[in-house]
Formats: sequence, structure tokens, C-alpha cells
Amino acid sequence: MNVHIRNFVPEDVQAVFDLQLDYARSFPEARVMPGEIYTGPGFENGQNVFCAFDMKGRLRACAPLFPKPVPDDACEAPHTFWIEAMAFPSLDHPAALKDCLLDKIRERAETTRRTLPEGKTRLCFEYGIFEQSGIGYALSRGFSVMPASTI
Repeated sequence: MNVHIRNFVPEDVQAVFDLQLDYARSFPEARVMPGEIYTGPGFENGQNVFCAFDMKGRLRACAPLFPKPVPDDACEAPHTFWIEAMAFPSLDHPAALKDCLLDKIRERAETTRRTLPEGKTRLCFEYGIFEQSGIGYALSRGFSVMPASTI
């Protein structure tokens, strides 16, 4: 793909917000979060968010990672890393772009996992039932469906 992938910076707030708005036009039940959320500590001040830009500098997709580690005394529960891979719905081939972002997410998750207490780790996409294309993408990449009550 002819894109540039880098970490989120504060100047990306509006572009990420616009992406979410466009996505919500296709999937009206989708949540739209203020782009500023990605500048906070939950996303390591943007280090846990990857943005894909085309050669004209336009944001085409983004992928945040939100680690939810378990405390040392809960060693049976897995560390859960919530992830997303969102592309403009109008893109012709979003899966290839999402794959590039997913590679970055997996690298970052592994780096973060090494800083956590020993234990299992799982990556979890969070899609609503209305997001069939996102669910299909995740399933095609080896993820499985889990009832929310088991997460």
C-alpha cells in the first residue's frame, strides 16, 4: 500500500474525529469519541494509536490500542488489549490498509505486554452487531467471537 503509518499526534485530533463521523454515517450506531481522548495516558499520549495517511497527507485509517492489564494478584485473568482498525468506509480495499495497522498494533501490544506481570494476553476487537464488515475482517484475521460476558 502507498501509505505512511505513524503514531497519533495532537494535530491529528480533527482528522481522527472526521474519520469517526464518516464511519458513523455508514454505521449510525457507532460511537464517536472526541479525538482528544487519544492524547491521554490511556493511549500513552498517542503512542498506542496508529494513523495511516495517503501520499497527499490525508488520514485514511487509524487503529488505537487500549491495554487493560490485570493486577499482579489476578494472575488467572488475561491482560486484555482492546483494539480497533477503522478506515473510511468509502475506501476500495480497506482490508489491506487495516492489515498494515494491525501489524503495528500487534508490535505495540507485544512491547507493552513485556512490561506487564506474567500471564495470558488477548487482543479484542470491539464491534457492535451492526458492524458486519468489521466483524468479518476480524474473523478473517484469526480472531474469534466471544460473548461480552466472558470478556
